[in-house]
Amino acid sequence: MHDTAPLPAPSLPAASGWWTSRLQALDFAWRAEGLRWMRRGRDLVDRWNGTRFAITRSASQDPVHAECITPLWTQHAPHEWPLTAGKVHNLRTAASRLDGLVVQAGEVFSFWHAIGAPTRRRGFVPGRELREGCLVASIGGGLCQLSNALYAVALDAGARIVERHPHSRAVPGSQAEAGRDATVFWNYLDLRFALPQRFVVEARLDSERLIVRLRGASPPARSARPVPIEPERRPPAHDCLDCAQADCLRRVASRPVGDRVAAMPVAGWPEFDTWLAARGIRLRATSPTGLAERWHRLAAHACRHRPARRQHHLVAADDARATAWLARVPTEADELIVPVEALAELQRRGALGGRRVTVMMTRSPLRMLHQQLDGQAGEPAAAGLREYRAPDWRVDAEWTALRGAVRVLTPHHAVARWLRTRGLHQVDLLEWDRPAATPSARGSTLLFPASSLARKGAPALREACRALGLPLAVLGRASESPGFWHGLAPVPLDADDPWHGIGAVVLPAHVEHAPRWLLQALARGLPVIATPACGLDPRSPGLRLVPAGDALALTLALYETV
Repeated sequence: MHDTAPLPAPSLPAASGWWTSRLQALDFAWRAEGLRWMRRGRDLVDRWNGTRFAITRSASQDPVHAECITPLWTQHAPHEWPLTAGKVHNLRTAASRLDGLVVQAGEVFSFWHAIGAPTRRRGFVPGRELREGCLVASIGGGLCQLSNALYAVALDAGARIVERHPHSRAVPGSQAEAGRDATVFWNYLDLRFALPQRFVVEARLDSERLIVRLRGASPPARSARPVPIEPERRPPAHDCLDCAQADCLRRVASRPVGDRVAAMPVAGWPEFDTWLAARGIRLRATSPTGLAERWHRLAAHACRHRPARRQHHLVAADDARATAWLARVPTEADELIVPVEALAELQRRGALGGRRVTVMMTRSPLRMLHQQLDGQAGEPAAAGLREYRAPDWRVDAEWTALRGAVRVLTPHHAVARWLRTRGLHQVDLLEWDRPAATPSARGSTLLFPASSLARKGAPALREACRALGLPLAVLGRASESPGFWHGLAPVPLDADDPWHGIGAVVLPAHVEHAPRWLLQALARGLPVIATPACGLDPRSPGLRLVPAGDALALTLALYETV
């Protein structure tokens, strides 16, 4: 909430009619604009006199010297929900601009210099604002919860308070009741403080709380806390949602609450469709596709023979899709259901704070994927694996979002086990969607349902087939190098029935996210040789698991199976 009480005394009486409330609003706007121009002039003078405002941002792992944690969802009545959700959205937007702000020794922290104007164009929405004794709806309303927390940690860190304005009224449960509050209103009511040593501001939201910290390498100088202000000195605010003055311009009419669950569609994953349907969550038939996503998909297709560029465009297309979907998510949605490939971009944009997030694992986590790629470092055909590695910021952003998720969904046994061993106990292991049993006659050809790539285990399979002289059919067209299967003559697949003549299916992969062909083979009663990385239930009848990259174990399994 803001508090605009520190204006010159209004020349009009309290709102008591249609014309009075509108004239009062016009009077307020003129006075506020005058104060904004005065603030701009003072800032120019301050800069001329050598005042430096903190503007740089950087991540920090320094010790925490001051911390303030406050709840986000303090109003739960249905008629209060839209503005409460608006407040949380504004906090989410502001915190993403503030998190990581570096305040050097001698610099001044300024709330508005760090966050900027709270306008619709910059992502802010209507939230509750304390204006001249009334709680009304205003663009950017709710930011005072952030300024209150910043003021509290500044006091605890021994900061010199350059500028601070208390609220004129006390909202029950707020910092104003303890005298540790600081109201802000663009741009003439600001919170400013300076520190004698370098500090980094950390402002983040989890699903239920706003967390503000000051981090620094050197310990702060502690200061005494201010004397609490007696509650009677600041009367309670008047809430427009409960006001009987229907003709007041500021009156907020209650409205129905929109959809509070937003799910991002994923294609080709019936396991997640079944989970969503069981909870009555309906998805749109298609997800939004913007020009940016289309362009990157086309560019990825054009770069199919250049793995590094292709991977870059595929990731950019996923980010563009997440951005387009986020633009359609209602402010009131406090639960998101998203695929893992959208997590890093949503986390970077600060869209996950204040929301309960469920993650659909359509691939391995990037940290796990990097470990899987590192496991192939000694293979002769693995020179290009570095092209599939993600930058560190993306890995860290995705992992932070995964740790903060309330639920992680996956049918992949290896992914579920890897996450649980790293402390993520909110993993729900789903059942793979298995095709109906359709037994087929066994042939003598091995089927490798992947491209000739190191991450799919092709080098180990090539060595085993050469040792045993087995006929092999390769499903994919991509290859690590020309002549990869030198010494072998891959058998072409039947165009009408790719399962014709197949006697077993083998996939010794280091990385496999959706083993659909393995599931079809098991449904047909064909033996399957795979690695734990394929994610199937080890107890599945007809499945034999071998270690990834172990050509000898694969050769022995093929010898005993075929």
